[in-house]
Parts: sequence; structure tokens; C-alpha cells
Amino acid sequence: MPTQGVTVPSMANADGETTASVTLMVSATNDHISYARLTATALAGKIGFEYDAIEDIRIAVSELCSNVIACAIPGAELTLSLRGDGGGLTVTGRVPVADDAPPLDPDELSEQVLDAVIDTHRYSVDGSEIQFTMFRGRRSTDT
Repeated sequence: MPTQGVTVPSMANADGETTASVTLMVSATNDHISYARLTATALAGKIGFEYDAIEDIRIAVSELCSNVIACAIPGAELTLSLRGDGGGLTVTGRVPVADDAPPLDPDELSEQVLDAVIDTHRYSVDGSEIQFTMFRGRRSTDT
């Protein structure tokens, strides 16, 4: 169950396109990845992505969250920041990790799946946190 969620309402920017952002905090367990997927897909739908693109985003969020959760401190929280507009959707997730945490080591299949469904993704380690960032831009078929 989510421990905390903050939603910033949708707004129209100067060009009239919908922008929206959400911050979600859930327990860093595989059981709670469904909340991350649900939030990302709802936001993607709100900013106008078509069904196939929304499914791509769902797959990517699931892969990325499971990869960083594997390194999380037991009992930690996964924090997701999502921002969408007419250009696309950016999702950033982070979890705290211990000094003796296993290294982040996404397998080749995971990387191939991510490369197929989103435009960019990267992982980074910043002190005691592992973070991912992904971006899925709007394509001509998404309008």
C-alpha cells in the first residue's frame, strides 16, 4: 500500500497542451511496483498517449523499478517523480541503498526490453541512493 503520494493537478501550458506531475512514495518491494505502473499509465493517458505507448511505459516502469528495488535497503521506500507534457513523459525513481548492497546489474534482456519500449533510460548511483531516469517521447502514432 502506498505510504504517501502527492499529486500536482494537470494544467494547460501557454501552448494549450496538458502538463502534469506526480510524486509517489511506496515501499521498495516488488509487491508495490503495481502502484508505480498504475500511476505512470494514468499520467500517460492524461497527457494523451495512445494505448500501445501507455503499455510501453507500463513495461518500462516495471522493469526499472524492479531493477533498483533489488538493491534497496530492506524496509526502504521507492520515490517516483513523474512529469508529462506534450513532448513526452519523464519518470525518475530512487531508493536508498546500503554500503554493502549488491551492485546494480540489469540483465541483457531487461536492457533490450527497455531499449525497445522507451527512448532513453539510465541508472546512477549517488552516495547512498540508486536512481533511474526514463523518457518516452511522443511519436506521430501517439497523437
